[in-house]
Amino acid sequence: SIKEDKEDEVMEQDIEPEPTPEPPEDKGEKLTDPLFEEDLVDGFSFCSFDNYNVLEDVVKWSVQNFGKHPDPWYKLKFRPKEPKPVKIKKEKKEKELTKKQKDKLEKVSSSSSSEKGYICDI
Repeated sequence: SIKEDKEDEVMEQDIEPEPTPEPPEDKGEKLTDPLFEEDLVDGFSFCSFDNYNVLEDVVKWSVQNFGKHPDPWYKLKFRPKEPKPVKIKKEKKEKELTKKQKDKLEKVSSSSSSEKGYICDI
C-alpha cells in the first residue's frame, strides 16, 4: 500500500549515517618490553616503573596530553616545546617617603645603638 511505502521512506530518512571512525593514530613500532606495568585493583590503576627516567617521561607526556593515559607498549611522542614569552621588566619608581615615614625613620635611627657598634635589627 502507498501509506506503508511513505512510512518506510520517512523512517529511512530519520536514520543518520554512522559516523566514520577516526583513523588510528600512528603509534610507531611496538616495544618489546612495556614502559610500565599497570595493575587495576578495585577500580584504581597502579603503575609500576622499572626506571625513574621513564616515570619522569610519562609525567612530562601526561602534562602535554592532559586527561589521557599513555600506551605502555609504544614509545612516547612529545610535542615540540613552545618558546616562553619574553617578559619586559618595568622600571620601578622610587617611592618618596611621606612626612610621617620620615619622622619615624629619624626617630628609629636616632634611638638606635648602631653608632656604638651594636647590631640592631628593628
